[in-house]
Amino acid sequence: MNPQDITSKNLCLGCGLCVAQGHAEKLEWNSDGFLIPTGSHPHNASIATEQICPGVLVDLPATPGSDPLWGYTEEIVVAHSTHKGVRQNGSSGGIVTELARQFLLHGLVDGVIHVVSDSSDPFLNRAVISTTLEQIESGASSRYAPASSLQVLTPELLQTSAKYLLVGKPCDISGLRNLQATDPRWKSKIPFTIAIFCAGMPSREGTIALVKKLGLSGDTSKVKYRGDGWPGKFIAWNELGESVSTSYSDSWGSTLNRFLHPRCKICPDGIGLQADFSVGDAWETQDGYPDFHDREGESLVLVRTKECHSLFHSWITEGAIELVGQRNREYLETIQKFQAQRRIFARYRWIGWTLGGGFKPRFRGVFGAGSYRFTEFSSGLRQLMGTLKRSKKLHS
Repeated sequence: MNPQDITSKNLCLGCGLCVAQGHAEKLEWNSDGFLIPTGSHPHNASIATEQICPGVLVDLPATPGSDPLWGYTEEIVVAHSTHKGVRQNGSSGGIVTELARQFLLHGLVDGVIHVVSDSSDPFLNRAVISTTLEQIESGASSRYAPASSLQVLTPELLQTSAKYLLVGKPCDISGLRNLQATDPRWKSKIPFTIAIFCAGMPSREGTIALVKKLGLSGDTSKVKYRGDGWPGKFIAWNELGESVSTSYSDSWGSTLNRFLHPRCKICPDGIGLQADFSVGDAWETQDGYPDFHDREGESLVLVRTKECHSLFHSWITEGAIELVGQRNREYLETIQKFQAQRRIFARYRWIGWTLGGGFKPRFRGVFGAGSYRFTEFSSGLRQLMGTLKRSKKLHS
């Protein structure tokens, strides 16, 4: 199977790993506004594409003590950065940026692989390796658009002595884990990972449609999806410095989430089950629904390894991170209902996808033991039938 086969089956997420590893020549935009690999399939690629592609393979090793929905955690907390600028500019409490800063400051890594806005194109993201605090902080805040986060993981990177932290979507972490399973040298090269909770990847066309809906005149020069408060606003600027804006709940809820990648609709992991840290929004709720009124940000943090648990609390002691409090599974299911439902119905959606003619991705260990017990069969059946309908339309 080559990258073009995976793309034709609507499973390519545009992470760029196949390009980095020599399976394709480059990434280009398709007509739907997603990045896809193009070019020949070189015969010198040492690893089969389907062994590393996170679109077709998600492989979660069994860990004793794992929760069926939320995976293994050492601790679940709400926290925020004590650095005012980091907390203000971040999407929630600035924890992702602060963790990256601390990994670098303490010499645990030599650089941080993450995504920033491309200065040459406001609708484009690009993966970078940051080696200074200023560079790390420049990537604060979410980017709700395609990003080739793994395109920097080339064989040349293995020739250096440097170690890196990878910050990415759960599927990016999955791609790295696949690569590490096929080539163990990558385990020491990238010893730490942070996953950002993800509800799906909107296409580039989603941002363009939102800017158009808001009525910005002229050419767009800059786009900011969140930040400057929590949850912050979507803001777009033109070359004259004029801007338009809307709330996070409106930008995501009414426009961007209508442009999600088809593979995201069957994703079994939006919570970073394979990462060392998983970070999302620690929403407060009203009547069971998130309260999106602006306030100082707080991050939900799932600490998944013993080593990172120790590091996290050392940084709390040092004053870089403020702990708001510990949380439990019931709290997760209250404030992250979407992610809980995604995990519960993942198996049903996977079945619907394959019955509708879609290529069957290999999801190993991610459905969760006993996931059928968490919902009525009738609800799962509705999810299956809805996915079946979408899959038939895509693959007819």
